[in-house]
Amino acid sequence: MEREITDSNGVTWTCVQAYSGLSNNEENQDAAQVKGQEDSYWVV
Repeated sequence: MEREITDSNGVTWTCVQAYSGLSNNEENQDAAQVKGQEDSYWVV
C-alpha cells in the first residue's frame, strides 16, 4: 500500500507500507503498526 507523507518542510514523500500484502495473518499485519501510535505504520 502506498502512502503519501508531507514533512514539516513541505517535502512530500511517497512510501510503500512495510509488510504490505505479507499475509492475511493478523500477527503479521500487526507487525507493520507502530506500537503505541494509533493509525501509524512503518513505511520503507
